[in-house]
Amino acid sequence: MKKKEKTSQGKNKTSQPPARRRLAIWVFLTFFACAWMFVLGIFVGRGTVPVQFDIEKLRQELADLKKTVIKKELNQYQIESSTAKNKTEMEFYEKLKNNSDKDQPAADKTKQKRKPLPKKDGSEKTKTGSIKKTATVQKDKTADLSKAAEENKKNYTIQVASLKDSNAADKLVANLKKRGYPAYRSIGKIPGKGIWYRVRVGYFKNRTEADNTLNRLNKDNLKAIIVQR
Repeated sequence: MKKKEKTSQGKNKTSQPPARRRLAIWVFLTFFACAWMFVLGIFVGRGTVPVQFDIEKLRQELADLKKTVIKKELNQYQIESSTAKNKTEMEFYEKLKNNSDKDQPAADKTKQKRKPLPKKDGSEKTKTGSIKKTATVQKDKTADLSKAAEENKKNYTIQVASLKDSNAADKLVANLKKRGYPAYRSIGKIPGKGIWYRVRVGYFKNRTEADNTLNRLNKDNLKAIIVQR
């Protein structure tokens, strides 16, 4: 029994050293890996990594790709728009051709329907002459009416008297005309008093002309007043 115990103890002593060695190796490897990762982190932070990326080149390549894509899209759009324009133009010309073909027989019919105009006779000449005469007469009438309208536009007149008797008013008008005054008679209705006959002189555009004739009437011992028409 004692021999067996001794042999088992010897075996345990021989098996313990390799296990410790393995643990020591694993600890050393983990420590080395951690140290290596730490060193790599320092290199990366300082920008001293052996592998480097050129960011500017990547940006330029992306910009070039965008430009090429945009150019392709523009070319496709131009091609599509040109084809659409050509189609519309062709359709328009075809419609014009069809319309022209339809209008040609109608034009031929109108040419056939047209007849030569009859020759003018002497009676038509006399008609034109009478029409011209009537036109001149109408022009003269319009001129007279325009003159009367201009006379009515004058703003001032002189009132010499306002009489109830029409005969007395007519006699006064005749007397004033003999003296060289442009006298006339006008009728006015006064509410509550009836009809009165006013004897007046002249049509004046402004106040100064009316004042001049009023002074003449006053010299002839005729009392009068200036009135607006």
